[in-house]
Amino acid sequence: MIQALVAGIEGGLLALLLVLRLNPEVRPDGMGLAVSAIEWAVWGGLGLGIVLLPLLLLVAWRWPGRRTSSVAAAAGTVTMLVLAAVIGWVDAEVLRTFLSGRAHRILGQDAVSLLGAALLVGLVTRWGRRSRRPAVCWVAMLFALAAPLVRIVAAPTPPPPTAESLRRGTKEAPPLLVVGVEGLDVSFLLTHADSDRFPSVRHLLAAGSWGEVNAFTPFLRTALWTSAATGSYPSLHGVKSSRAWRVPGLGEEPLRVLPWTPLGGRLLLPAWAAEVPPPPSRVPPLWRRLGSRDGSTVWGWPTPGTLDVEEGEGFPGVPGDLVSSLEGALEPFGEDGRALLERIRGDALRCELAVRAMEEQRSTVWLVIRSLAEARRRFEPTGTGDVDNRVVMGLELETLDVLLGRLLEGWSGRGPVAVLSPYGMSPPAGWERLRRLLGGAEEWRTSARACPNGALFVVARGAIPGHRFPRCEVVDMVPTLTYLLGLPLPAWVEGRVILDAVTPDYLAKTPLLVEE
Repeated sequence: MIQALVAGIEGGLLALLLVLRLNPEVRPDGMGLAVSAIEWAVWGGLGLGIVLLPLLLLVAWRWPGRRTSSVAAAAGTVTMLVLAAVIGWVDAEVLRTFLSGRAHRILGQDAVSLLGAALLVGLVTRWGRRSRRPAVCWVAMLFALAAPLVRIVAAPTPPPPTAESLRRGTKEAPPLLVVGVEGLDVSFLLTHADSDRFPSVRHLLAAGSWGEVNAFTPFLRTALWTSAATGSYPSLHGVKSSRAWRVPGLGEEPLRVLPWTPLGGRLLLPAWAAEVPPPPSRVPPLWRRLGSRDGSTVWGWPTPGTLDVEEGEGFPGVPGDLVSSLEGALEPFGEDGRALLERIRGDALRCELAVRAMEEQRSTVWLVIRSLAEARRRFEPTGTGDVDNRVVMGLELETLDVLLGRLLEGWSGRGPVAVLSPYGMSPPAGWERLRRLLGGAEEWRTSARACPNGALFVVARGAIPGHRFPRCEVVDMVPTLTYLLGLPLPAWVEGRVILDAVTPDYLAKTPLLVEE
């Protein structure tokens, strides 16, 4: 039916409007926008039109006669408008940390206007059908589709700040060591911290302030780690996923946030959208604002453009008997065991590079330890019968403790130390369990998808030793470390200094300064 094709074209154009709404940094020129509109219209007509065809056939069967054409077209338009309104409203609620406050208000207003347009089309169609004036229905549909275009022109989504507006001033500062431990949360930590097998973890608990980290949702790993390094949310730094999309006609700036889901799905993108690496952060990470500008001191931090360890041999820094025990415990698990061994090897190589940087007197060292998350995802015990899994987890924790101890020993009190996990791990939720029963889900024992709280340790002059501070946000690490280093805070930092982790004497002697 021609009505299904028309409704699909309308849906494709509405999808383009939603894409532009959620990507305010994309500013296509007039010709590019026209070409994109044609491409999205073709994609919508051929894709969404086929999906809508059964619905419109049902409408034609329900209202036969001369007015079938207008009623079916109106039904398709109302369906597309309501679907676009729901997607816009969900985006406004889900993407709170990914767009500015003004952008959220505009998305909410878009949803209201789209629902109002759908109601208008429905009422006019009903009146036109009764008064035998089907042409009125087509006029109402044109006005309803024009409303989103008028809104985009009259109230565009505010663009994000440019990189030039975020000053990249570097400051000479005392040395700083930051260690990311992926998959560590306070509940897991406290379960194992009392064991004498983990002296490095016990040292962190006794020597520094520590507490829970509230991870923002939805879970986007790259966005969380970038927020931890910059002290800002994705709405400011712009890194929202481990991938982006480039669509011909929309310019060189890739699409960072996608409608319906920020997880990088292609629900509202045409088939010719090309996957590309995400652009770098608009906000400089803390390591670029300090004295050291050498990127080799930052290994494996999950932000765009950060170096990681290439494949290597051996497990430097890990005792041979511990490696042998790991290999023996993991051998029965086949591919899962080999994957964890490779992740441990990468951690050991990363720590080796960090220790070399310390020996070279580099002032800033950042790295990430990833094997704990891999072990928890594949091997965390979920029942009393998981004896082999408990052995694996114990050996993994010993390895983690050895690597942390090596880093702390190599640092030897040169400056502040922070150990951060932006998120923890949790067992499968109800929906995941149902999917497993139906045979359509991954096999993981714990995951970060639920975004449970992570953990932060701060060992520094001015930090209260052996103190647990209240829950903080993932963006609070950067301003806290900046303050403990004696530096002024940039005006654009969105986190806060964790004052509960700082001694009263340090607070009294060190004023909190902000860069102008």
